Amino acid sequence: MTDGLDPATNALDPPTNSSESGGHVARRLLKGVSTHAIFMLNADGNIIAWPAPAMALYGHDATAVLDRHVRMLFADDEGEADSDSLPGDFFAEPREESVEFERWHRRADGSVFWGTLTLSPLRNGEFHGYAAISRDTTTAKEYERMLERQNDRLKEFTDILAHDLRNPLNVIEGSLTLYEEAGDEEHLERVGETTNRMARLVDDLLRVARQGNVVSDPEPTDVGEVVEAAWRSLGGKSGAALTYEPVPSVSSDPDRLRELFENLFLLGAF
Repeated sequence: MTDGLDPATNALDPPTNSSESGGHVARRLLKGVSTHAIFMLNADGNIIAWPAPAMALYGHDATAVLDRHVRMLFADDEGEADSDSLPGDFFAEPREESVEFERWHRRADGSVFWGTLTLSPLRNGEFHGYAAISRDTTTAKEYERMLERQNDRLKEFTDILAHDLRNPLNVIEGSLTLYEEAGDEEHLERVGETTNRMARLVDDLLRVARQGNVVSDPEPTDVGEVVEAAWRSLGGKSGAALTYEPVPSVSSDPDRLRELFENLFLLGAF
């Protein structure tokens, strides 16, 4: 036992006098921090001190980690490449400033956590290694991923909204043009029908955004009527003819089914 430190556990002996050395005080600080795992590495990255908070975070006792490289703490098989991972040549030369890395860590029981590892060079005239501070930031990582998922879903929703409203808007534009040219009020009726459908479509898309893609209130739907309505909404600009085989009615949301056929006709004929 040297300088009050038990090499097997890196625990501290009780003080023998009221004026402890700086080394004693530093080790007591390392042992007393509970929110972070603070340990020490030599210049090559091998673990040379493993206090109680490090044991608590990782589950390894000192005998399992002392003199082993810090990389033993990493979960390299998690399959997530991170730009902030510890580079392979990090310990080739002594560092002048603290560096922070974020990556997956693995505990002794096999569980993993997203951790922030800060390595700070230790100097007292000469370079002695690194103070390593590791903390579990899984909660922050999960929150970040939740925000990413929400942003992705919002983008998907806006893309769908823009795409699915484009067809009705084209119908309205075409009908207004025909009304201006011919003055036939039938075209205005078509505008009214289309705007009503757009309102239902917006309500439906908002419901999908809140609840998911499942149709909550399906109703018996004549597929032939839906197909013909979808075909008429496109205005027949391609010159193609519509033919189909009659099929039994289905249980669906008519507006969403019509939008499906409109998209299919656009892909196949325009």
